[in-house]
Amino acid sequence: MRKNCTPEQHVGRAANVTIFLGILFAVIHLFALSGLQAMAQRGYGVAGLAISVGFLGLGYGIRYGSYAALYLTTGGFAVLPFTPSHALRLSARRQCSCAAPSQYGCW
Repeated sequence: MRKNCTPEQHVGRAANVTIFLGILFAVIHLFALSGLQAMAQRGYGVAGLAISVGFLGLGYGIRYGSYAALYLTTGGFAVLPFTPSHALRLSARRQCSCAAPSQYGCW
């Protein structure tokens, strides 16, 4: 049986997921900028790189205790499903499903 998570553990996990997604999408956008045409045609580029680096910074802000970073990240992932980039919509869907507390304890 798994123990229930404390609120601090939930915030820490949200920070880790945000940092992971920021790194993942920064790498993907860098590949598109380096000349991979298949990725560039799908909408990866400079704008997505700026957003992913921003989320990376917000993830570290959450990790070090910034409430403003937590609320900005929550708002940012709430707005991302309405953006035209398919990759950013998928990351927002993943973040929203991971940040919800589970009735079965820690993930």
